[in-house]
Amino acid sequence: MRAESLRYYQPLADILETDQALLVTLDMAGVTKDRVEVSLEKNQLTIEGRIDTQRYESLKAVYAEYNIGHYRRTFLLSQEIDREGIQATLNDGVLQLTLPKRAEEQARKVTVH
Repeated sequence: MRAESLRYYQPLADILETDQALLVTLDMAGVTKDRVEVSLEKNQLTIEGRIDTQRYESLKAVYAEYNIGHYRRTFLLSQEIDREGIQATLNDGVLQLTLPKRAEEQARKVTVH
């Protein structure tokens, strides 16, 4: 299986919201930290993960419930996201992004005097 013959798949994602941030979780099985790229251009956040194709070159699938390929997903960010504070971690094929809200956008309580 050659790298250029592999397709790109859109990884499954969950997006949760707290008062301070959006939390994005993406399933990217087979991707390691050195093969994932998170980029931001204007309001477009792009995640790309590439699997190590050598692992699959000598194998023939007998039965497969998921596709083997690279991953790519793009999200459009609103102005409420603090672009400088975005963080990403990858553990066991699960990419987690924290997209903090700008301070002026965070929910807050107003004290009544």
